[in-house]
Amino acid sequence: ESFSESMRRALLLLTVTLVCCSVCALATQGKQVQRHEWTDAFLLSPQGVSFCHHDAQGHWLFSGRSLLRKTDAEFHTVQSVPKDTVPPPLAERGYWHIGDISSCDDQLYAAIEAHSFTNGSGALYHAANLTWT
Repeated sequence: ESFSESMRRALLLLTVTLVCCSVCALATQGKQVQRHEWTDAFLLSPQGVSFCHHDAQGHWLFSGRSLLRKTDAEFHTVQSVPKDTVPPPLAERGYWHIGDISSCDDQLYAAIEAHSFTNGSGALYHAANLTWT
């Protein structure tokens, strides 16, 4: 009976997903859907997001596998560091992957991982200009 219950739940989840996709498709039919220039990069390797209040406007900060991006409140790119984002001293030791991020004031904290994902480190960046300290 547990298999039957699991199958019912799976079918319910699939049905809900299909209904949601159909509603979205119908809602956007014949309309131009706005895409931001950073969408494709983050669909490939999304990692973290943080809202930063280092100035009056506030900004969204995004991390990807090896990139950092800063947008305004409406998600228009203000600054992007698409490569060589991992600090050189860490990159020289095999660290390549930027994980989750967090921000406070003008500081951006990023988890940095090596290929094995068994050793981690951290990097501190200036949220205002995305340079590491």
